[in-house]
Amino acid sequence: MHLGEGDQIQFRYRASGRQYVLVVSVDGKGVTTPLYPEVPGESLKVAPDGEHVLEGSVILDDAKGPERIFAFFSDQPLSYAEVVDRLKEALPPGSDLVELGGVEVKGADLESVLIIKE
Repeated sequence: MHLGEGDQIQFRYRASGRQYVLVVSVDGKGVTTPLYPEVPGESLKVAPDGEHVLEGSVILDDAKGPERIFAFFSDQPLSYAEVVDRLKEALPPGSDLVELGGVEVKGADLESVLIIKE
């Protein structure tokens, strides 16, 4: 998906029975940014069944290139710090976000989407 600086995106999800979600992005330089919640903290409670849209939206910054957005669904709250630690292990500097393998966080299901910012 190709997007640009200032584009606004919103997330639709199915939690598949899980009760919490934490959404972060990692850009091509390896910078991790919290998206839901918008500040580092713990994952937030969501509706576990059905299809829903997360509150709020994200306005893309000016960082060009690939960016991968990760949504971690769990039954217990996850900490942003724990997720960032796992991402750093899975994505050492210079990692290819396009060809990314799995990122495991104990007790969480993961969904991700790749965007290319032009």
